[in-house]
Amino acid sequence: MNQPIIYIFGIAVLFLSACSFIANANEDKDGKQSTKMPIYDVDIESDVEDYQDYHISIQYPDTPNNQIDQKITDYVNQRKAMFKQKSYLSTQEQEMDQPTELQINFEVIHQDHRYFNVRFLETMRIGSEEPIEMQTVLNFDKKTGSAIDMEKIFKADKDYLGMAEELAREELDDESVQIDPRNLTLSDKGILLYLDQSKEDWPDHLLLKRKEVKEWLKEEYLENLGQNQTAEGKH
Repeated sequence: MNQPIIYIFGIAVLFLSACSFIANANEDKDGKQSTKMPIYDVDIESDVEDYQDYHISIQYPDTPNNQIDQKITDYVNQRKAMFKQKSYLSTQEQEMDQPTELQINFEVIHQDHRYFNVRFLETMRIGSEEPIEMQTVLNFDKKTGSAIDMEKIFKADKDYLGMAEELAREELDDESVQIDPRNLTLSDKGILLYLDQSKEDWPDHLLLKRKEVKEWLKEEYLENLGQNQTAEGKH
């Protein structure tokens, strides 16, 4: 083999090696990016039932995550079943001159590349009774599609409910504040605490800032606070 051929062969080997290195580097980079879950485009699903005895109007989110959607559907079906049972029992106990009604709306209160958190606002009317207003916050892990038990994100040796109540009472100057762990949600700034909606002089929610809650949270959850893009919306 003469010298020019050897030279050309050597250049070709170097070129192929460089291409392989770049491809591997891009693959590693893409691999790191793939650990981040996308920000969801959320569609609105509607469930309406209109009968003589009762009326149901529910709006709920539809996401690209089938596991999250199934859990949201389970929640919707549970609320419908509960309402229908309550409506039927009330009809049996007393003759009502107006139909019963269930209305549920939602808002995406926080989402980032790890979490998807939604709040449902529910109003139930049974005949002439005063309407019952409730709220339910559902927190999801996008990676697993599972619902997050907010009680399990805190360190076992921390009385997070007592400490959260103390902070909320100071903020509102009201000793009657009680915390329901089902109304807590993670955000990019800290922990959002949704308050009793029957208290007209209370705000919709309070923010327990990262610096206030960092000693309570397990490390894996603390790491995500303040590091992710936020997307929120009301419906």
